[in-house]
Amino acid sequence: MRAFRSFRYFTDPACVISLIIYPINRFYLKPHHIGGWFTHGYLNDVLCLPLFVPMILYVQHIVGLRRHVRFPSLWEIFQSWAAFVLVFQVITPRYPKVFITAGDPFDILAYLVGGIVAGIYWHIASRGVSVEAGEISFRRVGVLAHRHLRNVSEITLPHETCSSSHQ
Repeated sequence: MRAFRSFRYFTDPACVISLIIYPINRFYLKPHHIGGWFTHGYLNDVLCLPLFVPMILYVQHIVGLRRHVRFPSLWEIFQSWAAFVLVFQVITPRYPKVFITAGDPFDILAYLVGGIVAGIYWHIASRGVSVEAGEISFRRVGVLAHRHLRNVSEITLPHETCSSSHQ
């Protein structure tokens, strides 16, 4: 049986990075008009799922709705995406006196992009490949290399005996 890595919820790197970027965007980049239309209109929407999926799943785990600690599944990411779309693009725009929202259809795409990027990260991280700080674990690389090079002794380098022939 293959061991699995447990999901770290609030300490998951995707969640932590999103938690760092969100206030920088909200309180520095947007007010100073740095970064253009993407930073002003869509960066926080891209960060929604990487930030909130771990929180939502943690609450589900605490109340017993999620009985495992595995990384988010595609279905769980999709459910969160659908909930965000429903709440922030369908319901809240109907109440402009209560909620400040634009109901921008590109927000739906931004939520999706953030969910896809986080989902790819979570899929890779669940397989035991370290993608933190851009590194791949050497153990995993060794396993992959071993699959492709079954018998290292069959590999010969050209001119292997050149140095001995010149003696």
